[in-house]
Amino acid sequence: MADGTEYDLPPIQILAGGVATVNVNDALTNIPPSLAAHGSQFGSAAIQFTGIPSPPSELKPSLVT
Repeated sequence: MADGTEYDLPPIQILAGGVATVNVNDALTNIPPSLAAHGSQFGSAAIQFTGIPSPPSELKPSLVT
């Protein structure tokens, strides 16, 4: 959200060697009404993960706009 309000998308699990695609626009269609007022065409995104890939250099997140 442009004002810094955080909204966590549902978690996904990616197995070793796997690839996942998350459509943020689709995910934001389910935003709770209490957060809708914080919406904007601008903001930021973060990727959170648990576990350490082996080797760590295999983690290569990307953002496509």
